[in-house]
Amino acid sequence: MLVKEVMTTSVETTQPDRSLQEAAERMKTLNVGPLPVCNADGRLVGMVTDRDITVRAVAARIWGNDGGCPRCDVNGCCFLF
Repeated sequence: MLVKEVMTTSVETTQPDRSLQEAAERMKTLNVGPLPVCNADGRLVGMVTDRDITVRAVAARIWGNDGGCPRCDVNGCCFLF
């Protein structure tokens, strides 16, 4: 079996200047983990994954617009521990 026989051909992308929140919302809507990043010319310049976003958000303790935990809206919530 070849890759071309199982690959997705109608690929959704994002652009480098879009927010991570927008990328995450797009991933949720499309029910995908990876999202190719293309420049204005449509050229692939990278990839962003749900893991990239999650790991960086947890490491930086960034949750929402107010920085609070999505469960209880408290900064530094025990949810992390």
